[in-house]
Amino acid sequence: TLVSLILKHKEIDVVQGFTCVQGYQNEVQYMGQTIGRVCNRIGNGVFTLNDVEYHVPKNNNGNSLHGGDHGFDQKIWSVDVQGDKIICTYLSPDGEEGYPGNCNVTVAYTLLDDGIRFEYEGTTDKDTLFNITNHSFFNLDGPISESVLDHKVKINANYFAGVDENGCTHDDIYQV
Repeated sequence: TLVSLILKHKEIDVVQGFTCVQGYQNEVQYMGQTIGRVCNRIGNGVFTLNDVEYHVPKNNNGNSLHGGDHGFDQKIWSVDVQGDKIICTYLSPDGEEGYPGNCNVTVAYTLLDDGIRFEYEGTTDKDTLFNITNHSFFNLDGPISESVLDHKVKINANYFAGVDENGCTHDDIYQV
């Protein structure tokens, strides 16, 4: 869980969060946490891979959200610090939350002069789904601004996928 990121030049914390661990456990799900095995939603909690149908927990209006009932956000990770990098590792066993394959997961947070870099890696012994992310909420003005509505974010992409009324990604791809 990423709980804080201080911008040196402004001396402000730009990560929204809580002052104690109980807030992360009880207040807002996924706040600052690593999400997986699959971030976002799997429609109806079912996917087919290599002609095999898999069922994963339905925890969001009949869909599977952020890895299921006990996703990566609820796991205890091993941690190693190497200079300006924190490396977190976790072994997600075959069948955990319905996903096939033992999945060795590495998440690295590298502190940069002007921010932070997230790096994700997963290796498995079976074909599986793997799509993880960090679920931090950022306010680039820190405590100065109550809202992020005036922030501008640029994502260098040529295409994006749409979502349906339940937030599930659908097959329609749009050009930017």
